[in-house]
Amino acid sequence: MTIPGTDQLHAERYRVVASRDARFDGQFVTAVHSTGIYCRPSCPARTPRETGVTFYRTSAAAHLAGFRACKRCLPEATPAAPSGTCARTSPAARCASSSTASSSATASRGSPHGSATPNASSTAS
Repeated sequence: MTIPGTDQLHAERYRVVASRDARFDGQFVTAVHSTGIYCRPSCPARTPRETGVTFYRTSAAAHLAGFRACKRCLPEATPAAPSGTCARTSPAARCASSSTASSSATASRGSPHGSATPNASSTAS
């Protein structure tokens, strides 16, 4: 037994996925049965078969259903994602902040290739 209107909604969402329309990012995710991955509607990956997908309202719902996030489109980091997800910082911002922190830590310890002062063994001769 199918719920009235679900076939139409499924077909409509599939058309959005096939067109890779970024306006729908954050409104639903597409879970692909053959790969076990869920994606944003605008994911650049190959479009899956219409019969092999399920649509979820949130990435958390897809995750709870046993799917993992796509590494290409990062659906859990969508700007319009519901609260409780990684929507506040983009992966690029996280990478930039972590590389800045690691480079400042290296600078405070000195160069990893040696220091400017001679070591004790060379001056003791």
